[in-house]
Amino acid sequence: MSIFLEDIFMDTILEVKQKRNILIALYIFAILSFICACDAHSGQRPTDYPNSVWACTNPNIRLIVQQNREMYFEIHDSSAQYPNDTIVGFDYGNRIIFHSNDLGDDLFVCRCVFSPEKMTAVVTKDELFDGKYTGQQIEFVKED
Repeated sequence: MSIFLEDIFMDTILEVKQKRNILIALYIFAILSFICACDAHSGQRPTDYPNSVWACTNPNIRLIVQQNREMYFEIHDSSAQYPNDTIVGFDYGNRIIFHSNDLGDDLFVCRCVFSPEKMTAVVTKDELFDGKYTGQQIEFVKED
Protein backbone atom coordinates (compact mmCIF):
# COMPACT_ATOMS: atom_id res chain seq x y z
CA MET A 1 0.00 0.00 0.00
CA SER A 2 2.83 2.43 0.78
CA ILE A 3 4.37 1.82 -2.67
CA PHE A 4 1.02 2.77 -4.22
CA LEU A 5 0.90 6.03 -2.19
CA GLU A 6 4.47 6.87 -3.15
CA ASP A 7 3.58 6.40 -6.85
CA ILE A 8 0.56 8.70 -6.51
CA PHE A 9 2.67 11.27 -4.64
CA MET A 10 5.43 11.16 -7.28
CA ASP A 11 2.87 11.47 -10.11
CA THR A 12 1.35 14.51 -8.37
CA ILE A 13 4.78 16.16 -8.01
CA LEU A 14 5.52 15.55 -11.70
CA GLU A 15 2.15 17.02 -12.73
CA VAL A 16 2.77 20.15 -10.64
CA LYS A 17 6.24 20.59 -12.17
CA GLN A 18 4.83 20.15 -15.68
CA LYS A 19 2.10 22.71 -15.03
CA ARG A 20 4.66 25.10 -13.58
CA ASN A 21 6.92 24.69 -16.62
CA ILE A 22 3.99 25.28 -18.98
CA LEU A 23 3.01 28.43 -17.07
CA ILE A 24 6.60 29.70 -17.16
CA ALA A 25 6.77 29.07 -20.91
CA LEU A 26 3.46 30.92 -21.45
CA TYR A 27 4.67 33.80 -19.29
CA ILE A 28 7.92 34.08 -21.29
CA PHE A 29 5.95 33.92 -24.55
CA ALA A 30 3.62 36.71 -23.35
CA ILE A 31 6.55 38.94 -22.38
CA LEU A 32 8.31 38.37 -25.71
CA SER A 33 5.09 39.08 -27.62
CA PHE A 34 4.68 42.34 -25.74
CA ILE A 35 8.29 43.38 -26.37
CA CYS A 36 8.05 42.59 -30.08
CA ALA A 37 4.77 44.49 -30.42
CA CYS A 38 6.28 47.65 -28.95
CA ASP A 39 7.77 50.19 -31.33
CA ALA A 40 11.14 51.17 -29.91
CA HIS A 41 11.26 54.34 -32.03
CA SER A 42 7.74 55.58 -31.35
CA GLY A 43 7.80 59.31 -30.61
CA GLN A 44 11.25 59.77 -32.17
CA ARG A 45 10.73 59.73 -35.94
CA PRO A 46 10.03 62.89 -37.96
CA THR A 47 6.46 61.63 -38.50
CA ASP A 48 5.93 61.99 -34.74
CA TYR A 49 6.28 65.77 -35.18
CA PRO A 50 3.22 66.96 -37.15
CA ASN A 51 3.55 70.09 -39.30
CA SER A 52 7.32 69.83 -39.51
CA VAL A 53 9.91 69.98 -42.26
CA TRP A 54 13.17 68.06 -42.18
CA ALA A 55 15.87 69.13 -44.62
CA CYS A 56 19.00 67.43 -45.89
CA THR A 57 21.42 69.49 -47.96
CA ASN A 58 23.46 66.70 -49.52
CA PRO A 59 21.47 65.20 -51.19
CA ASN A 60 18.92 68.01 -51.33
CA ILE A 61 15.86 66.22 -49.89
CA ARG A 62 13.09 67.72 -47.79
CA LEU A 63 10.67 65.60 -45.76
CA ILE A 64 7.36 67.35 -45.13
CA VAL A 65 5.22 65.97 -42.30
CA GLN A 66 1.58 67.03 -42.40
CA GLN A 67 -0.84 67.55 -39.49
CA ASN A 68 -2.16 63.97 -39.88
CA ARG A 69 1.46 62.68 -39.68
CA GLU A 70 1.53 61.66 -43.33
CA MET A 71 4.85 62.43 -44.93
CA TYR A 72 5.87 63.32 -48.45
CA PHE A 73 9.17 64.41 -49.92
CA GLU A 74 10.72 66.91 -52.31
CA ILE A 75 14.01 66.28 -54.07
CA HIS A 76 15.75 69.32 -55.53
CA ASP A 77 18.53 67.53 -57.40
CA SER A 78 18.46 67.04 -61.15
CA SER A 79 20.47 63.80 -60.91
CA ALA A 80 17.69 62.05 -58.96
CA GLN A 81 15.76 59.49 -61.01
CA TYR A 82 12.47 58.22 -59.60
CA PRO A 83 8.95 57.38 -60.78
CA ASN A 84 6.02 59.66 -59.88
CA ASP A 85 4.53 56.97 -57.62
CA THR A 86 7.51 56.96 -55.25
CA ILE A 87 6.47 57.17 -51.60
CA VAL A 88 8.48 57.62 -48.42
CA GLY A 89 7.95 56.11 -44.99
CA PHE A 90 9.51 54.46 -41.98
CA ASP A 91 9.46 50.76 -41.17
CA TYR A 92 8.93 49.54 -37.60
CA GLY A 93 12.64 49.54 -37.05
CA ASN A 94 15.01 52.37 -37.71
CA ARG A 95 14.86 52.64 -41.50
CA ILE A 96 13.47 55.28 -43.84
CA ILE A 97 12.48 53.88 -47.23
CA PHE A 98 11.69 55.57 -50.55
CA HIS A 99 9.64 52.98 -52.42
CA SER A 100 8.27 52.80 -55.96
CA ASN A 101 5.03 50.86 -56.34
CA ASP A 102 5.40 50.79 -60.14
CA LEU A 103 8.86 49.27 -59.96
CA GLY A 104 8.00 47.22 -56.87
CA ASP A 105 11.34 48.13 -55.36
CA ASP A 106 12.94 50.25 -52.67
CA LEU A 107 14.92 53.05 -54.32
CA PHE A 108 16.60 54.71 -51.35
CA VAL A 109 17.00 53.12 -47.90
CA CYS A 110 18.75 54.48 -44.81
CA ARG A 111 19.37 53.23 -41.27
CA CYS A 112 18.52 56.13 -38.96
CA VAL A 113 19.30 57.48 -35.53
CA PHE A 114 16.56 59.80 -34.30
CA SER A 115 16.52 62.84 -32.05
CA PRO A 116 13.95 65.66 -31.65
CA GLU A 117 15.94 68.09 -33.84
CA LYS A 118 17.72 65.87 -36.37
CA MET A 119 17.81 62.47 -38.00
CA THR A 120 21.19 61.02 -38.88
CA ALA A 121 21.06 58.33 -41.54
CA VAL A 122 23.47 55.94 -43.22
CA VAL A 123 22.44 55.15 -46.79
CA THR A 124 22.28 51.39 -47.34
CA LYS A 125 20.69 51.46 -50.81
CA ASP A 126 20.74 54.24 -53.36
CA GLU A 127 19.02 53.86 -56.71
CA LEU A 128 17.75 57.47 -56.69
CA PHE A 129 21.19 58.95 -57.28
CA ASP A 130 22.86 55.98 -59.07
CA GLY A 131 24.63 54.78 -55.92
CA LYS A 132 26.36 58.10 -55.24
CA TYR A 133 25.37 58.11 -51.54
CA THR A 134 25.57 54.39 -50.71
CA GLY A 135 27.51 53.95 -47.46
CA GLN A 136 27.52 57.67 -46.71
CA GLN A 137 26.07 59.37 -43.66
CA ILE A 138 23.51 62.08 -44.31
CA GLU A 139 21.63 64.32 -41.91
CA PHE A 140 18.09 65.69 -41.88
CA VAL A 141 17.65 68.76 -39.65
CA LYS A 142 14.29 69.92 -38.39
CA GLU A 143 13.49 73.39 -39.70
CA ASP A 144 11.72 75.95 -37.54
